[in-house]
Amino acid sequence: SNEELEVEFELRECSELLDVRLRSSLCQEENHFLNLRRPLVAQALKKALGLKKDLDLKQVGWK
Repeated sequence: SNEELEVEFELRECSELLDVRLRSSLCQEENHFLNLRRPLVAQALKKALGLKKDLDLKQVGWK
């Protein structure tokens, strides 16, 4: 079936200075966030994969 979709965009000039990470290493805040998130991801993986044992948090990583 062909359905029509109407999309509108608004273009704005941005006068703010935007930060761009130029290194592959993460900043302290990003590392802190990932370390807080790691146990939540481990639990979600355990549930999604139907595992009986908890994952070792070292097995849940982003590197």
